Amino acid sequence: MPGKTLSFCVLLLLAQFAVAQFAKPTSPRRLPSELQTAELTASDGQPGSYVGTSVAISGSTVVVGAPGVRSDSEVVPGAVYVYVKPSTGWENMTQLAKLTASDSGANDGFGNRVAISGNVIVVNSNLPELYVFVEPEGGWTDMTETAILTVPSVGLDPCLCGGVAIDGDTIVVGSPLDGIGNYGSIEVFAKPTKGGWQSASEPSAVLMEAGALYESQSFNTVAISGKTIVGDGFAQNGTAGEYSVFLFTEPETGWNGDYTPQAVLSSTQPLDYFRAGQVAVSEDGTTVVAGSPSPNLTFFPPGFVDVWVEPASGWSGVNMTETAQLSDGNTTFADEFGIATAITGNEIIVGTPEAIQLKAGAAYRGAAYVYVKPASGWATTTEYNGTLLSSDWTANDGFGSAVAALGATTVVTEPYGPKEQGVGSAYVYQK
Repeated sequence: MPGKTLSFCVLLLLAQFAVAQFAKPTSPRRLPSELQTAELTASDGQPGSYVGTSVAISGSTVVVGAPGVRSDSEVVPGAVYVYVKPSTGWENMTQLAKLTASDSGANDGFGNRVAISGNVIVVNSNLPELYVFVEPEGGWTDMTETAILTVPSVGLDPCLCGGVAIDGDTIVVGSPLDGIGNYGSIEVFAKPTKGGWQSASEPSAVLMEAGALYESQSFNTVAISGKTIVGDGFAQNGTAGEYSVFLFTEPETGWNGDYTPQAVLSSTQPLDYFRAGQVAVSEDGTTVVAGSPSPNLTFFPPGFVDVWVEPASGWSGVNMTETAQLSDGNTTFADEFGIATAITGNEIIVGTPEAIQLKAGAAYRGAAYVYVKPASGWATTTEYNGTLLSSDWTANDGFGSAVAALGATTVVTEPYGPKEQGVGSAYVYQK
């Protein structure tokens, strides 16, 4: 018995040491590793729904995309699920409302990307259409779209299939593919001055990089905050090209016409691959974040997240490399660090679907890492301040594939769980 007791104590100490090593330092506001406050599921979720492929948050409302699957043998229609925080706080729950498309978009990736601002939700699909939902006076309920936004089938013929974002009365969507040369563009739709959101077939503005390259496929992800729009893109650099983040600022006269970037944000990391990650911009527009989960195009680690802080002179005319570079210190296997990013206040959250290797090349557990801005400002680091985990994880569930954050609330999704069935769910974390 004394020998067994000693062995148990040794194992316990080793386990505690391993947890401490994984968790890394904590901030005053977060535990080293934190489990969810609540889990959000779909009442009709099924294998192939992929609930949590996308996520967005505004106020007390969380929106989760479930694009489903379409193949020769199976069709699971896409849908978007709406959750509203109860007066008693977040708790395990199914959706308050289910949003669907009135046309064939439901069978074409509806819910690939979602966005929300106030009482307006925007959803895209694999079709060249944006679906706009406006909350009814009685609150969110099962419904089809209020309006569909499209573009003329002439000129570039953009796909509207990239990231979507909304802030107030402005909707933006990335179009990495088009009918001519896949140059890439951002379409901007401004809310009509009369009558609210209604179907339209002409964007208010089109944003493109100067000297766009054939097959650059720019603007797979986009973000907006106030008058600032950002998107990833491929820029010419001498005889080669590199991925960058392009920043556009709304003119004083509003979005109306064609525009090129006011700032180009690049990385000191050679051949970064921002298109595989996600861009984000702070609420005040002064900080831009972009993830590169597959640097050097070889899927070899480490992934990283670049952070750019607006110079004192402003963004206009700026061509700069990152202010800081964040990573998780993993240099042994590709963990998809940076595939999803969010910024709120002084925190950056980074989704890492394969953070913990359970079996080399075969089984992984996901995580989301929290970085807190130091008092002296953002600086390059491999040390994160907190780790978000799910309590009911299964191997390869994709936890960390999408993240959203606002104030004290962070949402992280796992679209491939449980057990790689592709049912999916989302998890809420509260400070």
